[in-house]
Amino acid sequence: MRTRSLLVLSVTCLLAVAVLFASRVSVASSSDSVLIDLLRSKQLKDRHAAVRQAASTSSRSDALNLALVQALNEALDYRQANLGNELGDEYYLDLVKVTSEWRDPRAIPTLALTVGDSADARAALAEWGDPAVDALHAVASVKTSQSTTSQIGGSLQTLEMMLSGRASRAVSAAHMAAIRKLAVSRLSKDQRPAVFAAAARVGIALRDSELISQFEKIVREPARLREYGITDQEEIDSVINSIRFALLQRNKT
Repeated sequence: MRTRSLLVLSVTCLLAVAVLFASRVSVASSSDSVLIDLLRSKQLKDRHAAVRQAASTSSRSDALNLALVQALNEALDYRQANLGNELGDEYYLDLVKVTSEWRDPRAIPTLALTVGDSADARAALAEWGDPAVDALHAVASVKTSQSTTSQIGGSLQTLEMMLSGRASRAVSAAHMAAIRKLAVSRLSKDQRPAVFAAAARVGIALRDSELISQFEKIVREPARLREYGITDQEEIDSVINSIRFALLQRNKT
């Protein structure tokens, strides 16, 4: 009889815990729905409040994460159309940061468009490794202009971080070849100095002996950069310092 009573008590306790857990899940789901609605608000302050609340939530549903990605896409469209005016940079960067925390490949294409603006996006995509290469390659392959230089440079920097970190072991041979081809294409004449330097660092991170030899010659003879259309002395010094630092870092590992 006592055993039966204990069994009934145990089952009752388990049911109580299950009910409590279910109620918490329901509350969390309801909270996510509120945030999703706020992300769709026409008021920037409402959308920013939703992003901040989402950032402080330890567990977010796929629906909320997808809503954050959609909000980031809309923010990118707005910034492109309005050159960033009127849309708060703090909101945008907070949105990038919280989206960077979502470890789901569905976020990669959008995050790749923010690497020129956000260290959080660069760090997250560098950790992704192979799944992020195609999106980064696409961003780094666009035509160079004043408006795209930061994106191209950010994408190349992210690839450099990827190749220099733990994720490099998971980058496929095909993607390694594609990254090398990209780096070489960005080392052609009339590249912007920042892009040239970023591409050189990618080449060094690839540990490609042919490319490294080329960069070592450039460091020894900085005037070689004039052959690539880099003629301003300050820009030459900046590129040389960037390449020299990358070579020193490679030698330490």
